[in-house]
Amino acid sequence: MNYRKATPDDCELINSIAHRIWAPTYQHLMSPGQLAYMFEMMYSPDNLRRAMIEGGQTFMIFSLDGDDVGYVSYETLPDHDFYLQKIYLLPGLQGRGSGRRMLESLLDHLRSVDPAARRLGLNVNRRNLKAVWFYLRNGFEIMHRRDHHIGNGYHMNDYVLERDI
Repeated sequence: MNYRKATPDDCELINSIAHRIWAPTYQHLMSPGQLAYMFEMMYSPDNLRRAMIEGGQTFMIFSLDGDDVGYVSYETLPDHDFYLQKIYLLPGLQGRGSGRRMLESLLDHLRSVDPAARRLGLNVNRRNLKAVWFYLRNGFEIMHRRDHHIGNGYHMNDYVLERDI
């Protein structure tokens, strides 16, 4: 599995990959209205560009055998910490070790951009048990719960997880 750093020119590609991942991942956790609202908020090409240019997110596109199959985005925080905004892989590749390889590649990348890198944090929907177990198996710890309003009357009910880099 290979990756490359995404640029604003890749926003259409990330949107296309997300279209193939988003509904199968979340259709059992959210209403159709919330799915549509959140997808637009996070994955419209304009919002992706804003996240890259103004929001300080770095995106990495992962490929396998020449096909783009997933992506990661992260933010650099103070004190050598990082926040994992997104890690998504096509459903057909999940459960085969590719997600773990994506996470390991991200950790290696973070160590290379900041040799003093300390912690990686993230939020995950508490009802997304498949993802919760993925993170726990890969060294993350649940730090606390977070419930927050995301707009349009919708709320997210997350675990906040962290692990050493």
